Amino acid sequence: MEASLVKNYEDVDFIAEDDLVGGRGVFKGQDVAYQNKHLKDGELAVAVAIAEEDEDMFMPAAIQYDPDAKPPIFKNRRFRFYFIAAAILLVAIGVASALVAVTAGNDGEDPSAAALAMRTENVLASIAGETKGNGVDWVDVYVEDRYKDTSYARALHWLIDEDEMQLASGSEFLFQRFLCALFYLQTTRQKPWKSCNPPVEGEDSSCIFHKLTETEPQLQYDEEEASRWLSSEHECNWGGITCGSSNQVIKIELKGQGIRGRLPTELALMPYLQQIILVYNELYGNIPGELGNMKYLVDLEMHFNFFRGQLPPELFDSRVLQRVNLVGNYLNGTIPTEIGLAKNIKGLHFQENNMVGTIPTEIGMLKYLSFARWGRNYLEGTIPSEIGQLSKLQELWLQRNQLTGQLPSEMGTMKDIGDIRLQYNKFTGTIPDEHYNMSQLYRWDLQDCDFTSTISTKIGQLKYLSTFRISRNNFHGSIPSEMGDLTALKSLWLHVNELTGSMPIELCKLRGSQGILVLDADCGPYDDVGDPLIDCMLGCCTTCCDPVKEWCIREEF
Repeated sequence: MEASLVKNYEDVDFIAEDDLVGGRGVFKGQDVAYQNKHLKDGELAVAVAIAEEDEDMFMPAAIQYDPDAKPPIFKNRRFRFYFIAAAILLVAIGVASALVAVTAGNDGEDPSAAALAMRTENVLASIAGETKGNGVDWVDVYVEDRYKDTSYARALHWLIDEDEMQLASGSEFLFQRFLCALFYLQTTRQKPWKSCNPPVEGEDSSCIFHKLTETEPQLQYDEEEASRWLSSEHECNWGGITCGSSNQVIKIELKGQGIRGRLPTELALMPYLQQIILVYNELYGNIPGELGNMKYLVDLEMHFNFFRGQLPPELFDSRVLQRVNLVGNYLNGTIPTEIGLAKNIKGLHFQENNMVGTIPTEIGMLKYLSFARWGRNYLEGTIPSEIGQLSKLQELWLQRNQLTGQLPSEMGTMKDIGDIRLQYNKFTGTIPDEHYNMSQLYRWDLQDCDFTSTISTKIGQLKYLSTFRISRNNFHGSIPSEMGDLTALKSLWLHVNELTGSMPIELCKLRGSQGILVLDADCGPYDDVGDPLIDCMLGCCTTCCDPVKEWCIREEF
């Protein structure tokens, strides 16, 4: 902001986005280490809402019937299935008899209709065994015309009738391949993906996969060679899929592919899947709670989509999940108390949603929680004192909620905390002295609340503090000279408060290109005509404000 007159201090809560190595769970192309304390600000991508007019979420139910009733045999689905198979067999036998002289010398005959029928039955039985208990009758799905346009039926027909691999029913990859096909077909009913769609006439299995590497100023991609989805290649080669040494799918990473649709709950049946990364897409509907049952899932990243509904409590049944990132969706409802069950969670992010209610006390049970970005919601109530039990917490973002009350002194026991953002809430009272024991703090945002406090002389202990913002509160008293010990300080917002006296010379000595770049204070005329509340020597303060009129003038040097 370079205005020389009125300065609008609307804080922009930039989300710094880090890749898996960074661990925070917000995507960015470059790897950022946990200890990176100077995050680059960047505005968030703007999402456009879509109409939820996709197919009804089809889940074929098992047919209920009276065991004593005897319906006509032609209405029996298995009769129809075997009748069709038998008819195919008879036709094949007739054709084979007529052409026996021609085909007698051939070494490589096509599978017989009987073998095809048997394979079909075995494949359906195999899938039924893998999905046992979900109420799906896969024979009906495969045979009945009423299901033919569903993603389930289309995935079955592709696997049985079209897939060139023609996996046997006993193949360990059969169910995995079916689930991959179902995922693709479920999410392309409205439009294809950005890259590596199934081959059409004249195309082979190869494709160029567009891998998202940057999000600012716009989505940017690198190109990688891969295989098309629903091609004859092994699914491990399809764009965006990573497999382990045994060719089991362990990661699905499809960033910025324009994927639109509902996430199939059956994805949770992928037995060895460890990472689901579907960021910057157009997925919508509810987040399946079944994901919490996945045995190996450690990383769930679906930020910047269009998911709605509540945060499913079942998600936190997982004892292996380490990161959940759902930033930038449309989730509502409260934070479930079951959150305390996710014992190994390290990163939990649902910033920029529509979450309401209070922060549950069960948060104190997350002993490994290191990064929590919950800002820009509608959370209310106080911060529970149990938060002090989070000894490994490094980031706490609660900005732009409706939180109230005093800050718990127990927060001062969080020795690893480096980034606290509490701005734009309704907090009151004083800043507990214990908070100045958070020796790793490098960013401390408290602006635009209703604190009534002094700045403790203990602030000089915060050797790593780079950003300290307390503007638009009711801080009073003098500015302690101990702030001159903050040699890492770059940005200091003290304006629109009730602080008085002189700006400490020790602090002014830190001003300059290698030190404090922004120092804003109430050194402008009080209520247009009165003496300034803060006497700031020439060249020290970068902006002088009137705390009554709330206008500011940037000093030019």
